[in-house]
Amino acid sequence: MQKELGFKVGSDVHLISVSVDPLTDTPERLKAWGAKFKAGAGWTFVTGNKPEIDRLLLALGASAARREDHTPTVIVGNDTKDVWTRTYGLAKSTQMVTLIENVMAGKLDESIAKESNQP
Repeated sequence: MQKELGFKVGSDVHLISVSVDPLTDTPERLKAWGAKFKAGAGWTFVTGNKPEIDRLLLALGASAARREDHTPTVIVGNDTKDVWTRTYGLAKSTQMVTLIENVMAGKLDESIAKESNQP
């Protein structure tokens, strides 16, 4: 997605990855993971102590009692236009880019969000 969104990442789009296993996902490990996937400016990795991460996940409407039990969740939002949606699972990057671009434009096409929920 980062590659397909190009210059928008870091200006119009911000990618934020939140660990569901902060005991394992230390800042050093997340930095190495980001380097492996060539994370650029505009992609932030979040970890911390478990109670804080649990509160953050709960506030985002997600949770994971055990790291093995979580489903990848992607929340896409546009505060300016008050358009928010979420998908579960890992979608093709082209589907996610379309979803992000629609939300950026203030449009919400639920069929895209539902499609991206499919493996």
